[in-house]
Formats: sequence, structure tokens, C-alpha cells
Amino acid sequence: MASSSAVAVRSKQLRLRHVLFAALLPMFLFVLWHDERFVFIHSDQKWAYYVPVRWLVLPHVLGGMIALLIGPFQFSSRFRQRHLRIHRIMGRVYLASVAVAAIFALYISAIHQKQMQDREWVFALDIA
Repeated sequence: MASSSAVAVRSKQLRLRHVLFAALLPMFLFVLWHDERFVFIHSDQKWAYYVPVRWLVLPHVLGGMIALLIGPFQFSSRFRQRHLRIHRIMGRVYLASVAVAAIFALYISAIHQKQMQDREWVFALDIA
């Protein structure tokens, strides 16, 4: 009696998520270079805005980066099914990092409003 075992063979076809991630990477690099270049090049005029609160921006950025890196794993049903415990831990880390990033963002914006260092920011918020 011959027994046959069904082995799932993964095809190497191009999936929509691969195309999506391949498109998102150049978009990320484009925004990083054109809008956030001042973080790496401190001679830029935009950097002067963040100098007084640069140490408060660090936890905000780290929290946001952690949330952006963990976020896609929270939407993967395959990852959740295979690694439920890790998925739950990553979910808690995701929520904590979003909370840290948001709290620091609000605190930094409040500091900048009190200092009145950049009047454009105040006018953009319709406070003045």
C-alpha cells in the first residue's frame, strides 16, 4: 500500500505585497532625502528649529520607528497563527511605542508654542 504525502510547495511567484514593499522603499527614501535631510545635514536651516528640543525628539523618533517596523507584522494573519505569543508581545510593544511617540510629540509642540521660537508654527495651528 503506497502512501502519498501532500507537501505544500511554495511557488516563487511575485505577490502583491512584494510589489507594494518594493514601491514603498523608494518612496521612503525620497521623503527621507527631500523632507528630512536636515536630520543628517545639520547646516540646514530646518535643524535650528529642533536644536532646543533635540533630546526630546530622539524618543519620539525611536517610538515612531519601532511602531512603523512592528506595524506590518500585526496585520499578518500567517505570522499571528504561527507565532501567537510573539504577536501579542509585539502588539504591546507597538502600543507602548505609539504612546511614547505621541506623548513626546505633544510635549515638543507645547514647548515650541511657549517659546514662540517659530511664529509660522503657531500660525499654522491657528493659535495666534
